[in-house]
Order: sequence, then structure tokens, then C-alpha cells
Amino acid sequence: MSLFNFQEIPIVLNRFFVKNLTESDRTIHEYSCSFEQNPENGEEQRAISSICYKLLVPAVRFGNKIITKYPISSD
Repeated sequence: MSLFNFQEIPIVLNRFFVKNLTESDRTIHEYSCSFEQNPENGEEQRAISSICYKLLVPAVRFGNKIITKYPISSD
């Protein structure tokens, strides 16, 4: 379940081909946040960013979702 639908294209960097990405290189994990107690208006972005910071894997906020290269546990 990804927001992205990437198309393969050759990439040339300084006249040298960049390596071909494997399926795992191209895979991201997308998570939605459900709050037991909703943050105040305007604080949703900060709350999601705070969750990203507390995860044990690198993660970023993308709109109202969290995306990461690695799966995270539901804990």
C-alpha cells in the first residue's frame, strides 16, 4: 500500500550509470496515525513528527502519514 507508483528510468550521474535498485531498495513502509486523544488543532503535524522521532528506525512525516524504509512493530 504505497502512495507512489515509480517508473524505471536510467539515471546517469557524471556520465556513469547509477546502480540498479533492488525491490527492497525501492520499498517503503507507510503508516497512518490514530490518536486516542486527538491533538489540538494545528498540533497534528508536531504530534506525528514526535512519533517519528521516538521510533527505533529512521522515519519521516509525509502529510498525515509516517513513511520509513524499515517495518516497525505495532508497539
